[in-house]
Amino acid sequence: MEDLLSLELPDLEGRILSLGQPRYRARQIFSWIHGRGVFRADEMHNLPGELRERIAPLLSPPPVALEETLEADDGTRKFRFRLEDGASIESVAIPEEKRTTLCVSTQVGCALGCVFCRTGRMGLRRNLRVEEILGQYYAIRSMSAGKTALTHVVFMGMGEPLANPECTSRALKI
Repeated sequence: MEDLLSLELPDLEGRILSLGQPRYRARQIFSWIHGRGVFRADEMHNLPGELRERIAPLLSPPPVALEETLEADDGTRKFRFRLEDGASIESVAIPEEKRTTLCVSTQVGCALGCVFCRTGRMGLRRNLRVEEILGQYYAIRSMSAGKTALTHVVFMGMGEPLANPECTSRALKI
């Protein structure tokens, strides 16, 4: 069964309605996950206990684990994440005076093979799942608390986002 993290709001509403719950519960859950970065049902205090118990198995933290952070003199930070299958991806946070742009990956490697690009030379290993794309954002957002907020997201990390259209599109909608 698909993790609730990767569901767009209409799909989450359908899932919650199928559990016999009112539609607004889906918006509450969506807000907890995507607005507050809460991935544990027992922390979703405005939900009834019975619903929290039913959705608990459908929730899990994003499947990305921070391996390394490198910071340049200008404050740009590069993050390397390890995925559940052992593959690594990179994301970059680029700070400016009034904003921070986050550059996320959509694939492990890249099939385009551009000779100037290290990622292109490694070839394509696989597309990222929705929760892996979103996980980069949530991990870096939580690490950036108290600093300039993430204000922009670009899909210019590893891979070609248009070569992973379904998952990239769903991540954008969420």
